[in-house]
Amino acid sequence: MKTKLMLAMAAITTGLFGCSEGINQDDAANRLASETLNKETQELKQLENKLKEQDPSVKEVFKSVGDDGKEVINIVREDDNTGDMLVAGMLGMTAGMLMSNMMNNRPIVYNNTSVMSKTSYKSYKRTSVSKYTNNVRKNAKKKVASNPSKYNVSTRGRAFSGKSSRSGSYSRGG
Repeated sequence: MKTKLMLAMAAITTGLFGCSEGINQDDAANRLASETLNKETQELKQLENKLKEQDPSVKEVFKSVGDDGKEVINIVREDDNTGDMLVAGMLGMTAGMLMSNMMNNRPIVYNNTSVMSKTSYKSYKRTSVSKYTNNVRKNAKKKVASNPSKYNVSTRGRAFSGKSSRSGSYSRGG
């Protein structure tokens, strides 16, 4: 008797919720964004270590988004004399040249350097990293939405979502 009841419950659950193995779009986008951010964190740490070998004043490296929406690699150094933070933002080709110079043991040239107090720098970094993370998440959502099957997104099994043809057909009483 207990087995029949369990089978009946399983059949009802499968009928109501579907048996799709996919995940919902938000979960897929969050997973993709997390994977992207984790991979980039590892790459930036490697870059930071290589930069520190050539220039001990380098304190950290992080990504941000420029005014034009493009990714920027920020290289942060500390001025030994003033204690100020020197932040150099590098876009695409400049970042590529940096990597090339590093690999060939050429001196590093920092362009577009901003000088900031440590307090201003902390605020700048916090805001920049937040904007960058939001940008990665937004791009992940776009990628998942444009190709749901690639990310194993389920389009079935959305019981009680309010999007059925019957959901709006009931009267409001009276």
